[in-house]
Amino acid sequence: MPARYRILLSPAEQQQLKDIIHQNNIAKHKRIHAQVILALDENGSKLTELQVSQTCGVTTKTVQRTRKRCVLEGLEVAVNSKRNGIARPRKLQGVQQASNSR
Repeated sequence: MPARYRILLSPAEQQQLKDIIHQNNIAKHKRIHAQVILALDENGSKLTELQVSQTCGVTTKTVQRTRKRCVLEGLEVAVNSKRNGIARPRKLQGVQQASNSR
């Protein structure tokens, strides 16, 4: 089945991602997202999402999310954005946790 979100990077975009990857003072999530997008580029290597996830050390869900964000929202947003802060609600609140730990 062909990929729904196809990433086709220009040479300038590829160079921009390579520059991000090779910077010293860059956030880890930015470097990883740049590596994922560069690996998913259809003008370059033909890696599957599983191969990209194993190569970059992330889950396939991260690869899928990064691919989708790159296509729908653009390269800058995909590289610079962290995961949104929506998380599961805590099972125990601070007071409950303190009373349960005794």
